[in-house]
Amino acid sequence: MRTACLAVAILGSALSSPPSLPAEVPLPPGRGSSRELVAAGRTLFTANFARPERNDLETQGNGLGPLFNAVSCGTCHSQSGPGGGGDLENNVQLIGIVTVPAPRGSVEEVLKSARTVHPKLSDNAPIKIFHKFLIGAPENIAAYDAWRDGILKDFGVDSASSVKPVRKRVKNVTMEIAQRNTPALWGMGQIDRLRNEGGDALRRRLVAEETERHPWITGRAPRTPDGKDGWYGWRGQIAGLDEMILGACSNEVGLQTPGFPEPESPAALTKPVSKKSRKGIETDLTADQCLALAAFVHSLPQPVRDPSNFSESDAGERVYDRIGCSHCHAKDLGWVSGIYSDMSLHDMGNEDEDMQVTTPELKVQEFQQLGLAQAMSNSGGGYGGSPTLSFSLQSVRVAFIEPAEYEQEWKTPPLWGVSDSAPYWHDGRAETLKEAILLHGGEADRARAAYQQLDQEDQQSLLGFLQSLKAPSEGQLTAAR
Repeated sequence: MRTACLAVAILGSALSSPPSLPAEVPLPPGRGSSRELVAAGRTLFTANFARPERNDLETQGNGLGPLFNAVSCGTCHSQSGPGGGGDLENNVQLIGIVTVPAPRGSVEEVLKSARTVHPKLSDNAPIKIFHKFLIGAPENIAAYDAWRDGILKDFGVDSASSVKPVRKRVKNVTMEIAQRNTPALWGMGQIDRLRNEGGDALRRRLVAEETERHPWITGRAPRTPDGKDGWYGWRGQIAGLDEMILGACSNEVGLQTPGFPEPESPAALTKPVSKKSRKGIETDLTADQCLALAAFVHSLPQPVRDPSNFSESDAGERVYDRIGCSHCHAKDLGWVSGIYSDMSLHDMGNEDEDMQVTTPELKVQEFQQLGLAQAMSNSGGGYGGSPTLSFSLQSVRVAFIEPAEYEQEWKTPPLWGVSDSAPYWHDGRAETLKEAILLHGGEADRARAAYQQLDQEDQQSLLGFLQSLKAPSEGQLTAAR
């Protein structure tokens, strides 16, 4: 099995961006079989870290939290089994500084205003995850809850609010609360293998060919804030799958992993949060546990078409191609068949802008002259974040390569398994597939308009095709274990 071998680099690495190795790399001696490693990873993925004694997880570190959104990976990635997407209630909230247009003032002046809302914002982390929970002393929990509830009330956000971004002016700065929906992890190991086997060049070629055939399509390969090719995250801001996995452990469950420290509370706490290790080791997951967890995610099979209605769904796919959906949601990406995504960024229009911008492309010469390589690097904010505040305040738009609307760009999500991953859109604002189609704007505006002009039969045929893209079956999941 190839999938259990891809995370070997985590075992001996303390880098902030653990590399992935090709599938042929063997497991280290004494690590057990691939099947055993995946099974151990599945146990970790579904484990309740609030009760570590029930899962033999009291090995090191200080465990869950102190800030967290869920007590396990499987809490959010639960649709159709461990590794699926998440419901609206599992959305992640982000809070931070709006940088397009750039706020006036120096970095210090902007941060001074922004920190009256969130004191942990920094040049390297102008956006933070707005965690749902804190664990610890009762008085600390009460302090955090009061702080968080006060901000939500001040921004006018409540349980009945839309998931769309909410903005508020704070002195010389505009602040925003935005949301992200939990994506399914099906087939991610296949995508990461492609990434390691020349996927960067292949993806660029696919986008260039589509732009040549259809000039209104101006997609581009995502970049991480430090200039690498990005593949993961709604903005394509994360380079590799292993980096995303370990970052999620830290961001969502508060589990410190190599290179990804646990988040610190922004609230004024009455008692310091204890970071005392159970066994004198700082990280909350051992290297072997990181390896197993990554092996499980890499092992998740890719979704397939429902074989019960191929003739009907084939007719719908022809409509899908005819109206232009496949320009961005390409059926195949290299040898990864049936992904229905080019894994690239596209301008989706001004209805979809928010504070977490993509990393813009710069002309190399002007990039070097401006000396912005360090300014763009960003290790904070969670999931790769956005370019630093220093970069955002520079007057460098003249150096950008079009398209320049980098606050409106989103990575095309794979449609495999889409039938079993509602709600839709980066923040889950679409309850149905039809609603998601009608939300398309920007480069996808022509495809949306073409859908609206279809007769009812063709519209239903197209939706039938999308509904045939199912999550992996129980048989597939069993075979992957």
